[in-house]
Amino acid sequence: MRIRSFALGLIAALALLGAFLDGPGGARAVQQVQAISIGDNFFAPANVTVPVGTTVRWTHNGSLPHTVTSETGVFDSGTTSDKYLRSGATFQFTFTQPGSYPYYCFLHRALGMVGTITVAQVTPTPGATTPPAATPTPAATATPGPAAAPTAPTPVAPVTGTGAVTEDGFPWWLVALPAGIALLIAGGLLGLRRRLG
Repeated sequence: MRIRSFALGLIAALALLGAFLDGPGGARAVQQVQAISIGDNFFAPANVTVPVGTTVRWTHNGSLPHTVTSETGVFDSGTTSDKYLRSGATFQFTFTQPGSYPYYCFLHRALGMVGTITVAQVTPTPGATTPPAATPTPAATATPGPAAAPTAPTPVAPVTGTGAVTEDGFPWWLVALPAGIALLIAGGLLGLRRRLG
């Protein structure tokens, strides 16, 4: 009888653990997360290439306030003082369309705090194939002339994606999961104790 109660408690705890790991709907999500650190006046790495569907998560590891702001308005962590990212905060955005997404810190752009997320469409190919060798092209040579006028950034097509800011960046599920498992085990042990005596 003791073994049966303990086994049932253990099975319930494992089922709870499986539900947390599987996520909503019980199906494991295959989603990539690309981490970018926000330091004082820099992003590291600043430029990344990711496949469509990747969530990019910026984590503030500096001491000064910062933002993560898209050049084209696709995403923004907040550009008012009450929305600035503080130390420990995170901002994330899931890129659902291929393209180039330049971004910057609203407060420190003039100091070079900029970057680009390049989102590439990944197309599966049947079977293993070897890509053809690249053909070298001659290098272009510059000819002196009048200075070119600055050009506006290339507009990017509107995107559907999701973004979120968490102020402390703390994954609360790491606390809830062990607490839930501990409660299940304690309940099973309490029931076992009552039955024994």
